[in-house]
Amino acid sequence: MNCGFGISDRHHLDEDGVITGPITDELAIRGDHHGWKRLMKANFKLTALLN
Repeated sequence: MNCGFGISDRHHLDEDGVITGPITDELAIRGDHHGWKRLMKANFKLTALLN
């Protein structure tokens, strides 16, 4: 059993630089996790708007 990553000819890079692959692979979950980690590592300043 494998997650589908690293199997040749399953994932392709399109003209916009987006990696595409079969819906059954965990590629989308890996992408979401990568984005979540990037957001969690970011420095940001919280502000509140009071009306």
